[in-house]
Amino acid sequence: AVGMGRKSALAGLWWGGGKGVIAYSSDDDIVGEKRKEMLLAYGEFLTSLRGCYVAAEDAGIHVEDIDIVYSRSRYVTCISPELGGSGNPSVPTALGIACGMEGALDACNMGTLEGKSVAIQGVGNVGDPLITFLLERNVSSIVASEYNPTRLKQMQEKYSDYPNVAIIATGEDPNAILYEDVDIVSPCAYGGILNETTVPRIKAKIVCGAANNQLLNPKTDYGMTEKNIIYCPDFVVNRMGIVTCANEHAGRAGSPMEDPLIAKHFGREDSNSVFNIIQTVIKNAK
Repeated sequence: AVGMGRKSALAGLWWGGGKGVIAYSSDDDIVGEKRKEMLLAYGEFLTSLRGCYVAAEDAGIHVEDIDIVYSRSRYVTCISPELGGSGNPSVPTALGIACGMEGALDACNMGTLEGKSVAIQGVGNVGDPLITFLLERNVSSIVASEYNPTRLKQMQEKYSDYPNVAIIATGEDPNAILYEDVDIVSPCAYGGILNETTVPRIKAKIVCGAANNQLLNPKTDYGMTEKNIIYCPDFVVNRMGIVTCANEHAGRAGSPMEDPLIAKHFGREDSNSVFNIIQTVIKNAK
């Protein structure tokens, strides 16, 4: 919730921070009618809050789930385009990460993404489109790890025609991808991966990814400053999910990638754009 509040503030949104959690036993198989009943109940709960909290999909929740919640509450965003929403905000989020990388490189006088090497942890809803945006910017190479066997096969097939893209299986050490000898590492899977064990082994000059709460302890950078590693705080660069949701709630114009209130976050002119904010953060940190 704190992270969501920070994202909103840095993006110039009049939104606060909040997170909703649907708790259930890990032994339960939440599928079919049981899952639908759970989501309907959550929608009714949201309605009872009378707008104090507006929900959207996140880890473990998909657009089709949000559509079910929407049938019981108006206080939900990123519903499917068929119902008038903007759908999954992962693509704008991925573009925001690419913009964050560009801003960090520029702030460090390292040029552009062209010719750079990138390692990505996780090829999920954000990691996949991030690869596309990086290829469009002519990076030299991409190596990405994925733990889900089905997803791994899908992504390997998708990028099989790109000799500079390698999609590999997550090994015994799920964080091994962070130790690749590359220019940028991009955590796009889960939090707590920057800690006393991983940071000493990071070779990249920039850490910039979509995962929330990347620092295991937010009160320390685990020596990244001493190693001259530029860490792009997740709540600065991965904000486009809440930006898209806020825009949908207020009233959007076209798809998320076409709406000028979304597009300004990807540019260089708006003072609150991802590129400009990460540059300000880096310069102030120095």
